[in-house]
Amino acid sequence: MITDNFMIYANSYSLIQKDYLEILEYIEPTDSNLKTFSHRIYELFLRTATEFENICKEKLFDDGYKKDLKEMNISDFKILYETLSLGKYEIGLKYWNPEKKYIKPFSSWDDSDGSLAWYKSYNNVKHNRILSFKEANLENLTMGFAGLFLIFYRLYGHKFFNPYSSHVTGSGRGLPDGFIHIINNSVFDIKEHK
Repeated sequence: MITDNFMIYANSYSLIQKDYLEILEYIEPTDSNLKTFSHRIYELFLRTATEFENICKEKLFDDGYKKDLKEMNISDFKILYETLSLGKYEIGLKYWNPEKKYIKPFSSWDDSDGSLAWYKSYNNVKHNRILSFKEANLENLTMGFAGLFLIFYRLYGHKFFNPYSSHVTGSGRGLPDGFIHIINNSVFDIKEHK
């Protein structure tokens, strides 16, 4: 199924990135604005986290996971942390000020409880916007979007971010402990640790 739905995911991701960049036209991407929240961020946060849920469920289903799709939750998604080696990557925010910043959207999966703070915020906002509206902020949106980016990168590689090109390459440079992957047409790059 995942390969059959490549263009659906690529087009959806492209729209999320476009809308994320539009938000950054109004909110400067800097640490002091991480807690900024709005209806536009709320809308994009819900779309981003929904895409995350969809790709996780589809990947688990394709891998033969026996649980019903409707019953899968974040504890099930954590399986992908190991199978996709998500813990060995950091995501670079190319447009962050005053300089590029690296984040690990799945770092809390290193712990045993299986929760992700940004995903918990997504559920809080989805189920009670009035009480949890402040959780629809730039920080949670950025973490969720970076997580979605990493999963798509691990599933499809560089081609995912430029699906209409017949020749897609990635570039990068070595680091003492790994490698930085430069992704053309993306707001992110990836630092891969050995």
